[in-house]
Amino acid sequence: EMHFGSPVRGIRRSAEGEWVARTSAGTHTGRCLVMATGGLSVPQTGSDGWGLEALRELGHSVNPTYPALT
Repeated sequence: EMHFGSPVRGIRRSAEGEWVARTSAGTHTGRCLVMATGGLSVPQTGSDGWGLEALRELGHSVNPTYPALT
């Protein structure tokens, strides 16, 4: 289990099939990857939509977002 203490700047698969996450503090690899993207409501906290776009680029389907009260 690994938690990144700095923002993720990029995600990709290696030639060996491992996930590679590039952060401002270095590069981390692993067999599995769990992404918690957050919402789009408060970009100052890091929830600016980058995670959703990264998932799209990796081939995942992402539902359209919409405003909601919680």
